[in-house]
Amino acid sequence: MSLIALLKLSSRFPPTSELFRRIKQIITMHKGSVALELQQRAIEFNSIIQRHQNIKSSLVERMPVLDEPAYIGKRASSSQANIVADKSSQPSSTATTLKFPNGVTKPPAAPLVDLLDLSSDDSSVPTSTPNDFLHDLLGIGLTNSPSSDQGIAPSGGTDILMDLLSIGTPVPNDTAPKVVPNQGFAPTTKPAPTTIQVMDLLDGLPSNGSLPGSQTPVYPSITAFESSTLKIMFSFTKQPERPHVSKIHATFVNMSSDAYTDFVFQAAVPKFVQLHLDPASSNQLPASGNGTITQTLTVTNSQHGQKALAMRVRMVYKVNNQDKSEQGQINNFPPGL
Repeated sequence: MSLIALLKLSSRFPPTSELFRRIKQIITMHKGSVALELQQRAIEFNSIIQRHQNIKSSLVERMPVLDEPAYIGKRASSSQANIVADKSSQPSSTATTLKFPNGVTKPPAAPLVDLLDLSSDDSSVPTSTPNDFLHDLLGIGLTNSPSSDQGIAPSGGTDILMDLLSIGTPVPNDTAPKVVPNQGFAPTTKPAPTTIQVMDLLDGLPSNGSLPGSQTPVYPSITAFESSTLKIMFSFTKQPERPHVSKIHATFVNMSSDAYTDFVFQAAVPKFVQLHLDPASSNQLPASGNGTITQTLTVTNSQHGQKALAMRVRMVYKVNNQDKSEQGQINNFPPGL
């Protein structure tokens, strides 16, 4: 606690003052402490004082006090909403359940309240029918619909074997050609043989096809934040083998006629998302869009496919040595992040 207090005090004195040098000396003394926690904090705080003077004031600024009555009221309202949702989900004589054309019943969704009060929509988990278990073994993502189920004819044992060995194999035409009475000496035409593309288990995929989902998904870039003085654009990359992890490449553009100094970008996400910010390319943002600052964010969505990504952002900078700040909320992320 004493080292934290010294770090906060260091932001109130100029670097050339005697008190600042004394604070730095005390923190440096504990870099060789036998207490591991004290040694680690001393090394971190010494690095902040020596190398990160431009963001030190933002790191040690005063945190707002928790409004306990508002927090208790919000928690009580959330508990009541969950109780009401549980009661409504129980079967009763007057209750009705929502059924879709494909026979899937959607249970009532219980509202969730996170630390940031971000609105979240519960998405239904796709269900698979017993007829698709062979496709699930092959890892082929298919969508279930009534029209596709009705259009598939029952197949025999040989068709099941062909399904295991092939992907996208056309159904052979077993109907015999119509017999037309022979008129004169007109030649009789034979039905063209149906070619079947079979995937050899040892040779991999056929030459003219590939498994869906093997390519890297592409997400469109978005304008995450825009005001009269600042614009933020997001572009996205994702690895197919890690669908719950997304890379966000942020680009900051100064729309005003004044240059920004000591530019710092801050972000907050819901509790089911983990966020990691890489260092920005610079903390100086030229005026009138004559230059940009780039920064990479890594987000891990633990409920990927169930909850959409949302984020609150805050930008702190100086204009002519005057502190400025802007903040906003981003809800227009592409689906699938």
